Amino acid sequence: MKTSISSLSSIISKKTISGGQSKDLPKEIAAYLLDNGRTGELSSLLRSVQEDWANDGRVEATVVSAFKVSKTTEADIKAELKKIYPSAKSITLLYEIDPKLVGGLKISTANYQMDLSMLSKLSKFKQLTLS
Repeated sequence: MKTSISSLSSIISKKTISGGQSKDLPKEIAAYLLDNGRTGELSSLLRSVQEDWANDGRVEATVVSAFKVSKTTEADIKAELKKIYPSAKSITLLYEIDPKLVGGLKISTANYQMDLSMLSKLSKFKQLTLS
C-alpha cells in the first residue's frame, strides 16, 4: 500500500521538529522515494514538510534575487512574513541568486509566493498599457 505524502510529511516533520532525526534522514528519504518510484513527488513532500514546520511556528522561505540581499531588505522580508505567519517563532530565509531577475526578488514558502521582480512588474505594466 502506498503511503500518502501527508503521512510521509508528518513522519519527517515530527522527526525534524523534535530534533531527534539522524544525520542519515535525508538519505533514508531519498532511498524510500527511489525504491518506490516516487522521486517525482519530492517537491510536494518538501512543501508539505514546510507547511508542517510553519504550523509549528518554524517558517522557512526561499528568497530568489539577482544580487545578495542587504540586512535591511532581509529584515523587511522577515517583517512581511511575520504578517503572513503571525504565530511564527522563527523565520529562516534560504537564498538563491538568479542573475536573470535583473532586479527585485521572489519570496516563496510552502503555500505562499510573492513575485516582486522587475520582470513581473514590467509584465504587469505591459498588460495594463496594452489593454
